[in-house]
Amino acid sequence: MKYAVRIDGMHCAHCAKAVEKELGTLGGVTAVSINLAEGIAFVSTDNELKEDNVADAVDDVGFDFVSMAAC
Repeated sequence: MKYAVRIDGMHCAHCAKAVEKELGTLGGVTAVSINLAEGIAFVSTDNELKEDNVADAVDDVGFDFVSMAAC
């Protein structure tokens, strides 16, 4: 599965790397790529992700979770 996670507050490569690293720790995540200009993290997984877990991970690194959608 692949998800698009909209995140507010990412402004630089350091921000993107922090989010990428944190989302990569979620169970089943196989890849994370960040579109910094759009404020979106694309998360590939082996299984379904729970929105609450993704929101908590984003919040844990100091950014604002906006939404998550399968794509």
